[in-house]
Amino acid sequence: MQRDPLPPPWLVHACADLYRACVEAPGAPDKVIARAFREDRRLVDELRASIPEAFESEEYRTRKKLVEAQFNEKNERTFTVLEERARKRGIAI
Repeated sequence: MQRDPLPPPWLVHACADLYRACVEAPGAPDKVIARAFREDRRLVDELRASIPEAFESEEYRTRKKLVEAQFNEKNERTFTVLEERARKRGIAI
């Protein structure tokens, strides 16, 4: 008999938090659940809009170019050192 896989930890914590909110909050639990889902839905909608915007911004492109330049410079320095060590040992790269 095959068991269902365990839910991911974030889902377990989210359900536990929702349960706790229902038990501790005044009012009907169904209203608490509905409010929590509306708030989560708003967050998801906001993230769907803001994440792509962040990757399209001029600031992101500028920082990305800087990081790429730093990476390329370090990579070149590392390879230069490697070539020098290899040359000293009579190894061609």
